[in-house]
Order: sequence, then C-alpha cells, then structure tokens
Amino acid sequence: MSWLRDSIRAFLERGDRLLLALCLLALFMSVAGLPTSPLVLAFILSSKLERYFRQGISYAHGSYAPFFTRPVSFILLIIAVLCVVCPYVSDHLKAKKSAKAPAAAQNIGEDINDD
Repeated sequence: MSWLRDSIRAFLERGDRLLLALCLLALFMSVAGLPTSPLVLAFILSSKLERYFRQGISYAHGSYAPFFTRPVSFILLIIAVLCVVCPYVSDHLKAKKSAKAPAAAQNIGEDINDD
C-alpha cells in the first residue's frame, strides 16, 4: 500500500489534483461496477457542449423557448427524456407483471362454472 500513498503524494506535489480526482472516481466506478465510458465521453465533450449551449442561448436573446418550439430540438429533447425514463418504467412494469403471475397461477386451478 506504500506505492499507493507514494503515487498520491506525487500527484499532489505536481499539482495534478484534477487528474487524481478523476483517477479516484474511475477507481470507484470500476469497483462499483459502473461503466466508465460515459464519464470519459462527458469529460471530452463537456466544453464543446457548454460553448454551443451558451451560443444557442445568446442567439435566442437569453430565452430557452427555441429548445421547446423548434421541431428538431423538441424531438431530440423528447428522445433524451425517454432515454432517461424508459428504464425505470420498464422495471416498474416487469415488477408489476411478476407480482401478477403468482396470483394468476392460483386462479388457474379454480373452476369458474361448476354446472
């Protein structure tokens, strides 16, 4: 464990605190089983996305309305919302379906009409 302490000390002495923080975040994500590729993609694209977002807001004179009134941007916004919401909805529906399955299995053995 001394190599870890020495590595951290070397990072802090050189002033690479951001690099150290990202390394620790990546280590935590790998231990937790989370994918690291979205983090890398977000880190690379964040400056361009922020620049283009500010540019779009300045073109609209500080209004967020073009994000909702323009058809292409509205469709992309809806797709983004669906990408976030759909996994939660599908998990909820699967849980609901699995809860109904035992109840339906009990009703199969019962006769509805005993004429």
